Amino acid sequence: MKEKQRGAKKRFVTLVIDNDVYDTPYMSTIWHGSNAVGETTSGAWGYRVNQAIALGMVKSGFNEPGQKLEVEIYGRRYGATVQEDKPLWDPKNDRLRL
Repeated sequence: MKEKQRGAKKRFVTLVIDNDVYDTPYMSTIWHGSNAVGETTSGAWGYRVNQAIALGMVKSGFNEPGQKLEVEIYGRRYGATVQEDKPLWDPKNDRLRL
């Protein structure tokens, strides 16, 4: 009830990662400049969208679609972009209606 009244401190996000070499490991740090703002929960190659994707938790305020962040993967940072809260592939189910 307290969290509902004051608002959540962290938000769940989908990220598209500028990386075509590595999957994003669990608990990779998400950065905004020199500040750590979250961590990933999972990551993999999105074959339908042909991009690396990751799920993560970030501090409130860094969850807006289009927000530019970085994800640290094996000691190197890669650009990441927060996505809208909808499926990355065929969000309107247009393919299903063919």
